[in-house]
Amino acid sequence: MTKARKLLIECMSRIVLVDSFDRTDSASGLGKCDTGQWWQSSGTFGISSGKAIGVSSYALVKIDCGIINRRVSVDVTFPTGGDLGIVARLVDGTNYTYFDITPSNIVIGRRLPEGWTTLGQYSNATVVGRTYKLTVENSADRMIFFLDGTKIIDILNGDFGTSTLIGIRVGNTVLTGLFNNLVVEAI
Repeated sequence: MTKARKLLIECMSRIVLVDSFDRTDSASGLGKCDTGQWWQSSGTFGISSGKAIGVSSYALVKIDCGIINRRVSVDVTFPTGGDLGIVARLVDGTNYTYFDITPSNIVIGRRLPEGWTTLGQYSNATVVGRTYKLTVENSADRMIFFLDGTKIIDILNGDFGTSTLIGIRVGNTVLTGLFNNLVVEAI
């Protein structure tokens, strides 16, 4: 039994989505997560050695977790340059709020059809090859962001507040972003 499946059994009352990405390697998408929901992609994502892998600039994959008030966490391994992270709230490929880790800081931003807006930043030099846990707690009008379990940014923002879609993304990058152990819990 995988680590993610054990976690699911222990916390069944709050856990609504789990993906360990522990399945056959694929260059053409992420498929179905451990709890049965299907990923939808825009850009190139796949599975490699039990991790989700984003390999094209501005690639984004989304999944419907079915709830508005939630805690989303994922382990990200930061290889080199670029940015990668959680899509905290999502309407479509040009309307979403994201939580990215970059070489020099953490960025909370909003993507709209007319461009990008920074909602918050936290200075943090990243270490190449290290795995970080990104977590965001969402309610209809508030988002709280955590890096490795430490609260770093707390903002009031209702943009896309009723969306039940979440995702993972790689931004302007030439890296291979690695994602593992995605968990969504009701709060």
